[in-house]
Amino acid sequence: VSAPAFSYRDREFGEPGGLRIALTPQGDHVHIAVRADGEFTSPPLLSVKEGSLVREIPLQAADEERFTGTFRPSAEYAGERLFTARGRVRGRFAERTERLELHPVVAGRSGTLRLPDGFRLDYDSLSVFKTVFLEIERRELGGGTAYTLSPRKTVIRGAVRVTLPVPPGYRKPGFYFASGSDPGFVAQADSGRPGEASATLRR
Repeated sequence: VSAPAFSYRDREFGEPGGLRIALTPQGDHVHIAVRADGEFTSPPLLSVKEGSLVREIPLQAADEERFTGTFRPSAEYAGERLFTARGRVRGRFAERTERLELHPVVAGRSGTLRLPDGFRLDYDSLSVFKTVFLEIERRELGGGTAYTLSPRKTVIRGAVRVTLPVPPGYRKPGFYFASGSDPGFVAQADSGRPGEASATLRR
């Protein structure tokens, strides 16, 4: 089955439209969808800035208002990627940039992933089956910080060591996995330095 093909009449009509970019990390790659608020009147172009390197990402038409593509990040760079889509919507130029911060956990290597707030993830050469790019979201919860690592269904081969900052007043911190409304206990925190909690996790 081939991708659909469309012809474009690049003329102005109707109200101006914009672009939206949806980014979905899926382990070793990112699925990208570029959607127009209206009809595309020329195929959009997508570039990704990864550190000092800029790459063009091929897009395929899914329908007259949506194009999709795949981005495979570099395992040598941890941090923010800038995704910029440019195109003509209803005959007028439109541009949109989205940011995505990705952290590689590289198969066959040992390493440490650190965030400025004290979050740390230590892994070894047997921790993952294949290189995984993690997106880490932080939100305030109950006087502390909850961390969400995506993709959520990442299968790990061995174990990883996670260290979290602990707010004052927490006497017996533990590690919990939020599934629905009820958090499930995963591991008791090891005794460590004041202000932090660590545990070796296998999921």
